[in-house]
Amino acid sequence: AEYDDCAEAVDAYCASGTCVDQKANGTDCDEHTECVSGFCPSDDGVCCNASCAAACEACVTAKTGIADGLCDFITSATDPDGECGTGNVCNGSGIC
Repeated sequence: AEYDDCAEAVDAYCASGTCVDQKANGTDCDEHTECVSGFCPSDDGVCCNASCAAACEACVTAKTGIADGLCDFITSATDPDGECGTGNVCNGSGIC
């Protein structure tokens, strides 16, 4: 499809000049437009059900312990994204 056609589509995005279907939560992504949900947190690289942009939030199993694509608090006593500062970690409730 032409780029203009894709820009008007609600469930597709343009990838290398081709219009392709948007991706489900938990699928690898680089840009928000790739995801049906509209969220692709840069620290996680997967389509997410929410923006997941607050400190100590993530959208991948390796950081939260729940399914990829679901935003949740980062596991207690960890700071995989280095957002809490030296010597600090996330508390499991979204706080450094």
